[in-house]
Amino acid sequence: MKQKTILVTGKLPPPVGGVTVFISYLYQAFDRSKKVKLLNLSLSNLLFKSYDAFLINASNSKKRLLFIILGRLLFKKTFFIKHGGLLNLSSISVRLSLFLSHGVICLNEDVKKQLTVIGVRTKLITTVFAENISAFDIEKEKPMKLTRGDEKCKVLFYINNDSVINGEEVYGAKFLISCLHMLENDFLFTVIDLSKKYEDGFSVFSNVVYYQEPQNFSMCLKENHIYIRPTSTDGMSVALLEAGVMGVRCLASDAVQRPSFVFTYKYKSRADFITQLNKLAFSNDIALPSRVELNSASDLESFIFPHTD
Repeated sequence: MKQKTILVTGKLPPPVGGVTVFISYLYQAFDRSKKVKLLNLSLSNLLFKSYDAFLINASNSKKRLLFIILGRLLFKKTFFIKHGGLLNLSSISVRLSLFLSHGVICLNEDVKKQLTVIGVRTKLITTVFAENISAFDIEKEKPMKLTRGDEKCKVLFYINNDSVINGEEVYGAKFLISCLHMLENDFLFTVIDLSKKYEDGFSVFSNVVYYQEPQNFSMCLKENHIYIRPTSTDGMSVALLEAGVMGVRCLASDAVQRPSFVFTYKYKSRADFITQLNKLAFSNDIALPSRVELNSASDLESFIFPHTD
C-alpha cells in the first residue's frame, strides 16, 4: 500500500516550548512508525508534492482559518490541532474553522468535551507518543525516601513565558514566589525562567537556583524529585508527560483536568499547594502515581485515515 503523506504547519525547536516540542515528538513518532510520512509546510513542499491530508498547528484563530481554507482548496482532508484550553465558540473564525475542517485533534479533555457536545469529530491525544519512549532515560519510580531535616526535596519549576490569559498569569511564577518563604527549610527549587522576567522575585531566596537560558530539561528532571506546574490554564502538558514517563512525581493545579498520574492541589490556594507538596515529598504512605498512558502514532493515523478510506 502506498505510504500516505501529511503536510504539517508549525515550527520545530528552537525556540523550546510546549508546541514546538510536541511537533518534534509528532515527527519523531511518525518517522519511527513508518506508516505515514510528515513534511513541514514550505513553498517547495506546497507546490511540488501531493498530500493526503493537511495538519495545522496555529494558535491564532484567524491564521488557523486561513490555513483551513487553503487546506480545503488543495488537500483531501484538513485537520487542526488545538493546543491549550477551550475554544472561543462565540468567535466567527473559530466556528468557521470547525465547520470547514474534517476534525479537531485536541490535547485537553475539556476541549474534547466542549467539541463533542456540538457534534465536532474530535480526537484526544497525548503530547508524547509511545514511539518517543526510547528518547527518555526511564526510571520506574524516582526514589522518594526523604526524611524531613536530613535532605532537601529538589523541585523543578519551568516558565516558558509571562503570558496572561483572562487576567491570570499562565505559568504561576508569582504564585510560587508568594509560597517560597514558607518552604525554605525543606526544599531546593530549580527555576528555569525563559521569560527572564522573574529574577528579582526568585533571587531573594537562598533555596532557589535560577536560570534564564534553556536547560536540558530531561537532565533537570533526572536531578529533581518533583516537577510542579501551577498553571492557570493548560493543554496536555508536554513537560508533565516527560516528567511522568521518567518517574518524576508531578504536582499541578486543578485549574484543568490533569492526567491520572499527576497529583493536584486547589488552584490559587497557597495552603493546599504547600500541604500537597509536603505530602508528596515527605509522606511515607502516599499512593504511587498511576502508569503514564501514551497514544501511538497509529492512533492519530486511524483518526485522520479511517479504515473506510
